[in-house]
Amino acid sequence: MRFSIQILVLTCLLGLFSACDYIEGPKVDETAFPSSGNKVLLEDFTGHQCGSCPRAHEKAAELKEIFGENLIIVGVHVGGFADVDVADGYLNDFKTPMGNDLDAYYAPYNEGLPVGLVNRRAFNGKPLIKHPNWGTAISQILAEDPKLSIDIQTAYNSTSREVSIQTDMEYFSAGTPDHQLVVIITEDSLESKQADYSLPAPSYISSYKQLHVLRASVTNGTWGEQIKPAQIFVGERLTKTHTFVLNPDWVAEKCEVVAYVIDNTTKEVLQAQIAHVVH
Repeated sequence: MRFSIQILVLTCLLGLFSACDYIEGPKVDETAFPSSGNKVLLEDFTGHQCGSCPRAHEKAAELKEIFGENLIIVGVHVGGFADVDVADGYLNDFKTPMGNDLDAYYAPYNEGLPVGLVNRRAFNGKPLIKHPNWGTAISQILAEDPKLSIDIQTAYNSTSREVSIQTDMEYFSAGTPDHQLVVIITEDSLESKQADYSLPAPSYISSYKQLHVLRASVTNGTWGEQIKPAQIFVGERLTKTHTFVLNPDWVAEKCEVVAYVIDNTTKEVLQAQIAHVVH
């Protein structure tokens, strides 16, 4: 089994190294990832009118198979490709205020969709990464020692549709007042029309499953809330609690809570975690 996993990872990395936007990264042993404690946040900028975006969705699914629970994926629907177009049958509005803020800050259209962020870290001088190179960036981060751990506990009230969220953090290295906690809600397997340029005209899929769709920010605003207004010490444990009422149109059983800590100066994600709303 270990040998098979190593072959999968080697195949993935070799494919990535041959891509046009090469990202240097160390060769790593995937079997060490689960014990490293690191989890990586992949934010995929996408849209239902983006005919190239299904290739990025496929790459994200492939990487999820390889990296398992160490990889957390969020689909961020942004820009004109995510616009509603009733006349052409694109009826679903997956845009969010948070997604709009990320769109404005990172300007993914300058790179061209599909493109994404891997822990919002800059590789080769820029954080936006084309999907063939996501695996290399993920591997590099997963090989590093974690700076902290995150644990999420959720409780859901099906009558009020309120989810209570407890986020526990333990620091393995010192933190600063610039560290912010961000908590979001995602929803999985949402059916919509999706353009797909790999298909013959009219080049779309009428019932396409949109995965890991960003729905809302639980914490205040896009960049979260300060974890502590002073230095965070090694070994310190911190807890934050939040409540959020799910939109009546969302399926609670398909919703998940994603929590991550960012350095608010660099915006880099330092650690992430995910939990189901309904257990």
